[in-house]
Amino acid sequence: RALAKFSNIHQRAASKRSAARLEVYTPKTSSRNDVRIVPSRKDSVMKTIVIITVSLFAASAMSVRAADAKANWDANCAQCHGKNGAADTKMGKLLNAKDFTDSKVQAAFTDAKATQSIKEGVKENGKTTMKAFGGKLTDAEIKALVAYVRTLKK
Repeated sequence: RALAKFSNIHQRAASKRSAARLEVYTPKTSSRNDVRIVPSRKDSVMKTIVIITVSLFAASAMSVRAADAKANWDANCAQCHGKNGAADTKMGKLLNAKDFTDSKVQAAFTDAKATQSIKEGVKENGKTTMKAFGGKLTDAEIKALVAYVRTLKK
């Protein structure tokens, strides 16, 4: 009986020592003795991987949006404003389109005014100088297009 008691005490002591070792080497280890949980290096590496993944996803979404804006510019705006925004096309000269590469032109209108112009079109002296794209483009596409126009300034 004394030997059994000694063996039992020895086993409990060994399990406490191994639990203490597990606390240091294994994440989220706990026992009945309220052992403090110490995050492992594996946890911090996992958090870093998640943060990097989310950041890359956000960056790719922004670049896709920028690519969509460029595609929308090429499909809808370049005929008059030109590929680079200088309004140096035949149609641009005929309609007196704005040169978006000029910083003074860019400073003359707000993003809200540009959004309105894209949605509703532009009329001067009863003549349509820019057709409306509100029925063709979504609000998000128009917002991205306005941001793209701002990048044309030199």
